[in-house]
Amino acid sequence: DNTTINEYNPEYVFFFSAKKRKLSYASETGKLIEQRMRCNFETADELISLILSSLKVENLKNFHGVGLIVVDNLEL
Repeated sequence: DNTTINEYNPEYVFFFSAKKRKLSYASETGKLIEQRMRCNFETADELISLILSSLKVENLKNFHGVGLIVVDNLEL
């Protein structure tokens, strides 16, 4: 209805995944196949390090950037 104004313009969007496996579908057999995949991190410290290096900062003190960080499948 053109009444919504979206002025959100992030400086960054980061996606990090802790997934180690994914499911895919074998069309030939109709079976689900579990496949290993490389995860981005395994510990909270590794995630923090990834975020800091992606932002190119040493810490978040006085950091005021505007962005979005998506963390997928974090299971502790």
